[in-house]
Amino acid sequence: MSHHSINLHHRDFGKLIRLSETVAVMQGFQWQCNNLVVRKDGHALTGDSSWNPADLEVVADMVKDHDTHFLLTHADIDHACTIGSFDHAKVVACPLSNERVEDGTAALDVRVESAKWGLEFKGGPRVDMVVNPGDRIKLGVWNVTTFDAPGHALYKGDGIAYLIEEEGVFMVGDYLSDNHHPMIWHSINEARDTVARLVDVIQSRDMQHIVSGHGSVHNVEQAIAVGEADHEYLSEISRVAAYCAKNKLTHREWHMAVESVPTPRRNEPDIGLLCPRLINAASSFADHNIDPDLPWVMDMA
Repeated sequence: MSHHSINLHHRDFGKLIRLSETVAVMQGFQWQCNNLVVRKDGHALTGDSSWNPADLEVVADMVKDHDTHFLLTHADIDHACTIGSFDHAKVVACPLSNERVEDGTAALDVRVESAKWGLEFKGGPRVDMVVNPGDRIKLGVWNVTTFDAPGHALYKGDGIAYLIEEEGVFMVGDYLSDNHHPMIWHSINEARDTVARLVDVIQSRDMQHIVSGHGSVHNVEQAIAVGEADHEYLSEISRVAAYCAKNKLTHREWHMAVESVPTPRRNEPDIGLLCPRLINAASSFADHNIDPDLPWVMDMA
């Protein structure tokens, strides 16, 4: 599948990838964050990953004259940081994302982590419309169906995917990324089940483009291939962790056993610096209600 890419000829910008007459993705250079832009008949949908204020300025300018809805897949930093650039948009999110916004933790995470990078994002997180998994809602001129997608995000239960039916676009949050292997902050078991659920949706619904929070935009075949490989990897981690718990292995033995599980793909260097296998090991302990003595755990959301 060929996509037309527009390089914006500025060192601060990513690239705008046009998928169709109505659909584009702004892909950033940092972590290959993807921010979707859908425009038609004076209406727009956008969201939800970026770690670059300059990219957000471009997307905000594209939708400034449109009746806009912002689709938030989860409230981790590179998603919640984008909301403030769209002050005229109605922000759509799941209940736990809304909780993270209302209790201030989403804003605090963005403020702490962006300061480490010397970044300044406009405004702050907010939510205007709460939706639940399984809802089918009308947003502008589109019907959007939502699907449960917990496991990856830092907070339990935070995660939702959006199918924009008329465009055949599926926003899956930080799943099915091809620029790194799965990086699970909360629950390996929940993430495994989410991947299986997303693959089932892709196989059973009519869609053209699967937009992950990071990496390439997939067609159906590509998304299924990534999903099946990720499910196998996460299932093996779950199996290894269950064995370690049953046999009362030491924390170090457990940690090393999980880290030795072969990954489905290599990480891009800027994501590899986050040590995803260590994060996955920590989540495998959490699935068994164990607080391990690991070397360190990233504090990034």
